[in-house]
Amino acid sequence: KTSSVPPPPSAPRSHRYTKECSRLLPLPSIPDSMAAWMLREEESTSYYWEKLLKNHYYMWNEEGTRLYKGELFEPEKCYARNVSLLEVLRGEYPYPLDITSFAIICEKTCNEDLLAFLLLMQRFKECPPKSKQLFCSVLERILDKYVRPGAVEEINIDRKARLNSIKNFEDGKKNDTILGTELDPAISAAYKATKTGIFSMFIQKSTYRDFTDSRSSMCWCRKTSGKTAMLPGVFFSLPTLNDIRITRLNKLIVLVGLWAGLLEIRTSSSSSSSSSSSS
Repeated sequence: KTSSVPPPPSAPRSHRYTKECSRLLPLPSIPDSMAAWMLREEESTSYYWEKLLKNHYYMWNEEGTRLYKGELFEPEKCYARNVSLLEVLRGEYPYPLDITSFAIICEKTCNEDLLAFLLLMQRFKECPPKSKQLFCSVLERILDKYVRPGAVEEINIDRKARLNSIKNFEDGKKNDTILGTELDPAISAAYKATKTGIFSMFIQKSTYRDFTDSRSSMCWCRKTSGKTAMLPGVFFSLPTLNDIRITRLNKLIVLVGLWAGLLEIRTSSSSSSSSSSSS
């Protein structure tokens, strides 16, 4: 006689699988076509990040080659105001304020490591790898290549931000809690260093300073998309007092002039009052 094993009782919907129950009730299997598609997608994502990490020129040049060849490069100038580094990195400006022109300036001044780090982290934040293993691997490779002391392309950032980023990643890796925000101190420091350094020089070479110094609203080259796109009403307008850039020397001259004027008014009023009293 053959003994038949009764089927396992069906678990309610709210019941969670335990170790014993999972042996009796196997999890639903993924179809072969879906598994193959997921494998191909993971391989494609891995190849994409491998290409960017090995050659950062692919982030601003489709051919993956250096744009600056050593020749004299002077970008064309345009009328622009309030140009944002973040919008340049996102490619929201046309030529000559596009990412390609900015990359040439970075290559010329040997600041391409900062640009590559910012663009890598921007893409990592916007399109992170879905696989947890690839997610942690890409973030660690970016840390090892750009942030750690003595790295191949070590970026010049604040020491405290560097150490905080390394500590955050090591703690997250130890506790298996990598969130993708571990390198935020390094990102902020790199953004600040780029904005006050090479980006400032890029704006000086790409825009007419006579208009941008006074911060007038005459703007021929602004964002090409978004709510603040180019509008006819902002082409011509008079600069306000808050828009004028006043140096410390000008402030000192203005204060001295006001003090001298008040002193003159006070002396004249005192002399007039004394003459009236004598009469």
